[in-house]
Amino acid sequence: MIVVVDANELFAALISRRRTLDLFFISSLEFVSPNFIIEEFEKHKEEIVSKSKLTSEEVDYFRMLISSKIKFYDVEEYSDFLPVAKKISPDPNDEDYFALALKLNAPIWSQDGKLKEQKDKANYIVYRAKTCFIIMNIFPYNNGHLMVAPYKHVPSLDGLEQDELTELLLITQKGIQILQKALNPEGFNVGMNIGKIAGAGVEQHLHVHIVPRWTADTNFMPVLAETAVLPEHLDTTYEQLMQALQKI
Repeated sequence: MIVVVDANELFAALISRRRTLDLFFISSLEFVSPNFIIEEFEKHKEEIVSKSKLTSEEVDYFRMLISSKIKFYDVEEYSDFLPVAKKISPDPNDEDYFALALKLNAPIWSQDGKLKEQKDKANYIVYRAKTCFIIMNIFPYNNGHLMVAPYKHVPSLDGLEQDELTELLLITQKGIQILQKALNPEGFNVGMNIGKIAGAGVEQHLHVHIVPRWTADTNFMPVLAETAVLPEHLDTTYEQLMQALQKI
């Protein structure tokens, strides 16, 4: 599998020398990057030396070790994809990574905050906490239907630790607060379906449903066809929820 790696991941590997460094030596992964990250390394070398608590010579050694696992591309090799990359990249500094990813049809390995925000928006993720997150249901029963799920892949509450259980409830509360601020519902249905027989759509991954309710919001469509008619597009609702989140 080919993976486009950005400069920050190279720096993280040099500084931490733990899990991030280990990933570069997984035989099934082939790492590629624009060749300007070599210049980026030289520009930030003193900072890397300071944070890693290594000598300059040791940092050079680890850089050479990691660089041997990366295939570098000149800009001329992916320039045809730069016009498209400029349109989709959330940050101008990431355009080269996007262009290279488009050329090779490969994912980007990055911790860039703006890139994460773009991915969350595409997947309708409203909020992330330490052990769980809030996501919109793309097949909602009602407008604003949210789900709160742990990152841990478990089928029931028995698989969660105490801190994960606590946060699951606290983030469910936050989900309700977001909906109250954004959509002003008259009430909520909050609960979970554990097991296929109980109606769990994804029975191997526990999640809590938060369904906002309004007077007379039930019609014959959900009852007869298990289909909901929504008053607005998911993207519009997502923007409303994100704006509400900023006000809480």
